Amino acid sequence: MRAVRIGGLLAATILSPISAAYAQEDEGVGEIVVTAQSRVTKLETTPLPVNVISGDLLSEQGIREVKQLTASVPGLTFNESPGGLAGISVRGIGSSASNQLLEQSVGLFVDGVYHPRSRQYRDAMFDLERIEVIKGSQGVLFGKNTSVGAISAISRRPGDEFAGYLAASRELQFGSNAAEGAIDLPFSSSAGLRVSGFYNDDKGWVSNPYAGEDQPGNERWLARALFNWDVTDTFNVALKLQGSQSRVDGTAFEFVQHPSPATLQGLGVLDGGARDYVTYLGATALTGPAFEKQRSVDPSLALTWEFGDGFALVATSGYSQYNFTAGFDTDLTPQPLIYSEFFETFEQFSQELRLISPAGRTIEYIVGATYIEHSDTFFTANNYRNFPAGPARLTGRTANRFVQDDQSYSVFGQLNWHVTDALTLQLGGRVGQETKEGVFNKAVPTNFGDVAPGNLINLATPGTASGKIEDDSADFALTASYELTPSSVLYVNLGRGTKAGAFNNTTLTLAPTPSPFIVAAEDARTIEAGIKGRFLDGNAYASLSVFHIEVDKFQDSYYDTTARGFLVRSVDIESQGVEFEGWLQATSWLNFYGNAAWNPTAELANGEPMQRAPEFTGAIGARINSEISDTLRFTADVNVVHSDTYLHQPIQAAGNAWSGAYDLVNARFALKYLPGDIELSLTGRNITDEVYRTFAFGAPLGGTAAPLNQPSTWLLGVRKEF
Repeated sequence: MRAVRIGGLLAATILSPISAAYAQEDEGVGEIVVTAQSRVTKLETTPLPVNVISGDLLSEQGIREVKQLTASVPGLTFNESPGGLAGISVRGIGSSASNQLLEQSVGLFVDGVYHPRSRQYRDAMFDLERIEVIKGSQGVLFGKNTSVGAISAISRRPGDEFAGYLAASRELQFGSNAAEGAIDLPFSSSAGLRVSGFYNDDKGWVSNPYAGEDQPGNERWLARALFNWDVTDTFNVALKLQGSQSRVDGTAFEFVQHPSPATLQGLGVLDGGARDYVTYLGATALTGPAFEKQRSVDPSLALTWEFGDGFALVATSGYSQYNFTAGFDTDLTPQPLIYSEFFETFEQFSQELRLISPAGRTIEYIVGATYIEHSDTFFTANNYRNFPAGPARLTGRTANRFVQDDQSYSVFGQLNWHVTDALTLQLGGRVGQETKEGVFNKAVPTNFGDVAPGNLINLATPGTASGKIEDDSADFALTASYELTPSSVLYVNLGRGTKAGAFNNTTLTLAPTPSPFIVAAEDARTIEAGIKGRFLDGNAYASLSVFHIEVDKFQDSYYDTTARGFLVRSVDIESQGVEFEGWLQATSWLNFYGNAAWNPTAELANGEPMQRAPEFTGAIGARINSEISDTLRFTADVNVVHSDTYLHQPIQAAGNAWSGAYDLVNARFALKYLPGDIELSLTGRNITDEVYRTFAFGAPLGGTAAPLNQPSTWLLGVRKEF
């Protein structure tokens, strides 16, 4: 089956700079290519800061979500708020997880299809060819809402021969189980199908004495069929059908600090919030237990036509849809003081056309156009039952419903001018127009029969609001690169990226409508210089970059306990720092690798530190890959991941919102029986039992609520290839 050689979405296999030696095994490190610029280029001479994690490494490490990439990507942080919202940052900049309608500043693309909602970062990532994390303003080739970076996940395509694998694992401490598999079915020399599936049943690691079980439990499955057909020598069809579902019962949130432990004990939190990994979330017949459930479908179609002397036209059509429901015991006690409900339905269609000129000429270019339309219906409700609010109390129900429709158009182009064999100038731009229409309704349907004068819920008033946002955007990027040697490059990037204006769908308890209702668009400007290359006869790789980013009207949101709701603001911010990544193939069987990000300035214009912006993060590790006999291969991978402490909420927010610094030690040992292609593995995560907060906020009852990271686990796995 002829491999399609063009297009970022249809490119050849990409190897991770950390795992490249793994795939080559005893032959050393081969050529590593990337497609971050919609062309196949060598990693060491691509004038961009790009981190690539191969599908093999993703499978080995059991990486199933974007949040698990933080160990492999310098400067990447991730957190999750109650209600399943994700917040991701690159280089200290990223959208808050506190508002459902804000697009992320780091755009997510799956097989070339844009996924704008934060909940889509929670979808399972499985059976991938690779993941690329591209930093800096990527608005030209990727589009709007990539003002500080983009993440691109590429599904594995069918091979030329009948092949596949089956794998299963058992987590030894908590009893989690997982199973997965894939099979390649070639129909002919030009057509084939890859069918893959994944299932896991994760057990909880937080004890809930009130519920009598460990939480949170997560049951998840994903199924995919990817059909690839070379209709002719110049026309290719790639069709993907995918569905997934995830259900989480319980949460990991608990009190981690409170000014009055005795008050908590009186409400049933018997440890007073003093013990790690213990929660007392309760439930009532009215509200039900804490849970999250998401069901998604994600098909896409890519058509590639090669014509003329190396020209290619790529058409990518995408559809994504999900339904999400959740309930959260917001007061974090066994009492039914506050219970929050979330419901969301999202649907999107996108279409992109991309014309790519032949490579290797003095002038190269890419031009294209993109159309996206989506609709989003979001509903939240808060149920109060005698919740203490100063001298009064809250009893009753408030319900908010938001409906949004969105349409966007854009055209883009990028030109590469190879001035000399070593010097290249690259200029690109994208202009677009986006229209959002939103309608908000707040209802106060019931006070549960409580008509006492001191009941504040009787003071809450319903309200409606509607509006229209029209954004005209103009993103650009300019790069000058100079190849110092055939395997090293020096580059300077300038870029401007925009992020769409948004509606605020949250309102304070007593307020009739959100304030502000419309959040202004972001404008990010980046300047970066870097050097990267292969050294020591190709046995070493190093990449060093220095960056400065300014964002006007950064969209920020956080929870305020005094106001009993989320506050939204637009602020100017600045971030600057240094990043490094590298590896060394010391011998044919020993590989060292590491990365680091130093971000000393990530702050608001007034000097306030940014959320999700540790000053220093890094990882260092080593891998052994050796055939100990004619029939056995042994591999061992040990690494340490460090992060300085960082904020989960603004510095002025109530509670202690710092994550805590940590050093995670991870290891994997595997023995493979070569004649039978069977591998047994033992994987340890967080071996030294480090404890830190993966999210934190000021709890409605005072103090700090947070989920803690998963403690030490050991995973026993088996994999059979055929």
